[in-house]
Amino acid sequence: MVPIGASAVIVSMHGKETIIGPILSEGLRMTTIRAEGVDTDRFGTFSGEVARQGSQRSTAIKKAMAGFTRSKATWAIASEGTMRPHPQRPEQAIGDELVILVNRSETHIFEGWDRAAETNFISHEVRSADQAVAAARRLGFPSHGIVIRQGVEPFAETVAKGIIDEHTLRRSVIAALASWPSALVQPDLRAHLNPTRQQAIARATRALVAAVLATMA
Repeated sequence: MVPIGASAVIVSMHGKETIIGPILSEGLRMTTIRAEGVDTDRFGTFSGEVARQGSQRSTAIKKAMAGFTRSKATWAIASEGTMRPHPQRPEQAIGDELVILVNRSETHIFEGWDRAAETNFISHEVRSADQAVAAARRLGFPSHGIVIRQGVEPFAETVAKGIIDEHTLRRSVIAALASWPSALVQPDLRAHLNPTRQQAIARATRALVAAVLATMA
């Protein structure tokens, strides 16, 4: 079974359908819609409020299968990203992005992977709002969203996320510094707020298309 020309539901809360859909339409002639009402945050969040249970691949499959509860599509699509230290350069992060395509019975699963060192996954410790603004700009702000956290990793708590304007950034840092000597400025890795990750998802989707077409060769 190959999904050429099939219908598929894309499971995402963060705009991934605008990245994945056109690529699948062009490469596989698939018709895609977004799954409405699926809370993908319950499978894990980058900012740490919900820990991911299981592997990157198993989580992506769970997300995709959740889409079938909201759609009669033949196939479901989900993506899952992981950031980890570079094996040779620990101060640098590597991003692993998976886009997965699965049918209702889970008898056919296609995967597209992207691995890249072009991430903005860096945490900056700051002690003032001015330092926070400077750190955020190094992370691509304001085109890239920002997360402000308070405390010490891995136990730091999120103060605010989805920050895309300087006023909110300063206000959030000041709130964090009111009860802690420093704050952490980090990138918001949700797809709709991180153009760098959007590019990785696009590359992984193209790899998925290639994986499907390879089965027909």
